Amino acid sequence: MGLRNLPLTSFAQNRIWCQIVGLASEITAWMGLLGYTDQPARRWEPKRVRHRLFQIPASIARHARQQVLHVSDRSRWAEIVLAGHARHVQLPAPAG
Repeated sequence: MGLRNLPLTSFAQNRIWCQIVGLASEITAWMGLLGYTDQPARRWEPKRVRHRLFQIPASIARHARQQVLHVSDRSRWAEIVLAGHARHVQLPAPAG
């Protein structure tokens, strides 16, 4: 997830880059844990998730004070995205 070639010149900048990459991998792991509990996508590697789920054409629209997710139905992985999104919407907001 971005550690093959460190993109920046200084050690401090690359350290920040590594922190961002770590945060992205944690978000991806939590997304699978919370959103795809009964789907095969829960066990996919990050590269497979990126190529199958993150590249599906979609848009978020507002209608009647609600957010609506429009996902392209041409993708064979669209139903997994919609099921994961429905699961994420049903989760309670974190207390804090």
